[in-house]
Amino acid sequence: MKEYLQKAKKHHMAIALSVLVVGMTGLLVIANNVIITKKGGSALTDVLGVTTRNDFYTVNVSAMRVTSPEQNISVKRATATVTVLNTSDEVLQIAPGLQMFLVSNAGTVYPMTARYLKPGVVLGGALAAKSSTTLNVDYDLPVNETPKTFTFQADSAKPIANIEL
Repeated sequence: MKEYLQKAKKHHMAIALSVLVVGMTGLLVIANNVIITKKGGSALTDVLGVTTRNDFYTVNVSAMRVTSPEQNISVKRATATVTVLNTSDEVLQIAPGLQMFLVSNAGTVYPMTARYLKPGVVLGGALAAKSSTTLNVDYDLPVNETPKTFTFQADSAKPIANIEL
């Protein structure tokens, strides 16, 4: 197992670096749909529609819609409907651009895009203890790729939630 993890670590380090800042969140290895983390807790992996829970929050991606924008045929819009419930006794800061990523079937990691938001609309913000928020988070994907995994990490001290789409 140790040799396998070392090989997987080398092979997937680029993915780990692009998913999250490794210095902030610890080691992340993605290999054969198994996700292993070190520092900041363990990874939580679930599927679309299933709520991922830990001691700090729950995350549910209830829908993933993919549409082709009319003005640009080189990318398509993927919209994740995400509900985050703060189960802790402290305020969580929700910043989709820093905490929510979409991994494609090609293994490429995409940050959210704000280009579909109306002017002045801001996603996220402070989430009070025991409160929830539902967001529609947009991503641009090349037309030849499809959404595979949604990832969320509230901060470097919290576990990563991975939701297979």
